[in-house]
Amino acid sequence: CWRIGAGWRLAAALAGAMGGGDPAPEPGVPADAMQLVPGPLRVTPLPDAAQGLPMGEPLSLAEREGLRFAIQNCWNVGALSVEASQMTVSVGMTLSPDGVPDPDSLRMAGFRGGSETGAQQAFDVARRAILMCGRSGFDLPPQKYGRWRDVVVDFRPEGVEF
Repeated sequence: CWRIGAGWRLAAALAGAMGGGDPAPEPGVPADAMQLVPGPLRVTPLPDAAQGLPMGEPLSLAEREGLRFAIQNCWNVGALSVEASQMTVSVGMTLSPDGVPDPDSLRMAGFRGGSETGAQQAFDVARRAILMCGRSGFDLPPQKYGRWRDVVVDFRPEGVEF
């Protein structure tokens, strides 16, 4: 049976590797095929969306709060329906190096506590807040662009959070 032969080859290779001796080669099998030496490992880095961008230190509390405050100041809670004002909607966006939101990148990343219709209404108000307050660029440190280029902002009943 071929399984017994394959098992014998594995056992012979293991015995040779563990005992330091060379197993007897099988007819038709190259001698080096019985060696249990791994080939060289090749490291393949995962693609990084922020590759080549300045990362710097993580954003400080003051920098995060500055962005949060800037967006929250433009968030018109009065424009929300009762349902939309009681739910959380997460908005994802990409910012340019000068802190200006890319309008085409704004997307609803998720929502909780209401219907899809309520979430869409909350997203529309949040989108307007981001674009209105960000039209001149948010005040963010350029040396940390890789850290704040892609942002998700949570618009909650209690206010704006990251």
